[in-house]
Amino acid sequence: MSSVDALSPSVSPSLFDIDLEAHYQKVRQEKIVRKIEDMSEEIVSKHGLKCPMCKSKLHSHGKTKGKEVWTLAGMVIVTLRRLRCKSCSYLVVPAKHLIADGLLSSLAEKFIELCRSNSFARSRELLNSLLGIDIPVMTLHSYVRRQSRYFDDEILKSNDCSL
Repeated sequence: MSSVDALSPSVSPSLFDIDLEAHYQKVRQEKIVRKIEDMSEEIVSKHGLKCPMCKSKLHSHGKTKGKEVWTLAGMVIVTLRRLRCKSCSYLVVPAKHLIADGLLSSLAEKFIELCRSNSFARSRELLNSLLGIDIPVMTLHSYVRRQSRYFDDEILKSNDCSL
């Protein structure tokens, strides 16, 4: 028996590569979730702990139900810290702007950058081929329209809004 036959793996290299990529994708998703949770805790600590309605003291009310959020590493489930007013029971989630519309703000910025130089249909194709994000054109259009006011109000004027 030759040394080449003795070293033949029981799993093909292509399956190994796929498993390795899936592992790294999961690690990237876990890092993003931890980063969002850390940012959420930092925002909660800086929030002032005063109710915006009645100015009474807020107390921690646990975490939100997990919400699916699109990130550069794919779809992740994120929970954010909630605060509740002791007197009027008003509920505040200080870090909810981090994941507005189910998008991580850094991904929204990438969507906008992509749509700035391409049509929405072409941007959708690029997102699918480059990042594995399969998003309908109209959903992409509405995300970009809502998020562009935070980054660049001219995005919809400069892009041909044809679908």
